[in-house]
Amino acid sequence: MEFNFEAFGGHILANIDDNVCLIDTGSPVTFGAGSLPSMGNPTIMEGLRGKGVTELGTLLGKPFDILIGTDILGKHSFLVDSNARTITFDVTDRIEGVEVRLESIGVPILSGRVDGQDVRLALDTGAKVTFLMPSLVAGGEVVGHYDDFYITCGAFTCGNYRKAVGLADVTLDLIVGELPPDLENGLGSIGIDGILGNDIFNHYPKVLYDLPNGILTLGR
Repeated sequence: MEFNFEAFGGHILANIDDNVCLIDTGSPVTFGAGSLPSMGNPTIMEGLRGKGVTELGTLLGKPFDILIGTDILGKHSFLVDSNARTITFDVTDRIEGVEVRLESIGVPILSGRVDGQDVRLALDTGAKVTFLMPSLVAGGEVVGHYDDFYITCGAFTCGNYRKAVGLADVTLDLIVGELPPDLENGLGSIGIDGILGNDIFNHYPKVLYDLPNGILTLGR
């Protein structure tokens, strides 16, 4: 199943079954208003922790109908082609590229390296860029600021830094954001050091998210 998407502000807004859908592996649940027959007509909650798609659409700066989380995405392999602006579900053929193992704690988690230190990162297609713990960017050069939002803490502004993030046998040179306090505390309590966001498409325009089999493939 192939659908077109708009890359709005670094987020993936796919046109699926007459709905505008935010693809978000950082959310364990799907919520919004609409139906997804292409995905087997799953039950869709109205909101998460008191927040719905209307409020999140305001934070995003663009309305959307459904946020699709890992309760659905975790059952499908899907290929995001950022150049073609397509997302294809239930991909059966692998792509050539760098393979990174994934584990799941409700959202996908992968291992990486920052400044020679092993880190655990949440793989979040709902994040426009990568974010790291303040301790991992401390002392680094601030090169600007990001304005973003997260479901649990709303809108925030943070400094961004140049950082090299290692995945498998490759290194990505990224401009990363500093996690705000609410996310720092929440992720730190479960041993997560940051979030790997959609800036990976700047290096690898084709990414296969095979969540059922626990494999992320970065391809060109």
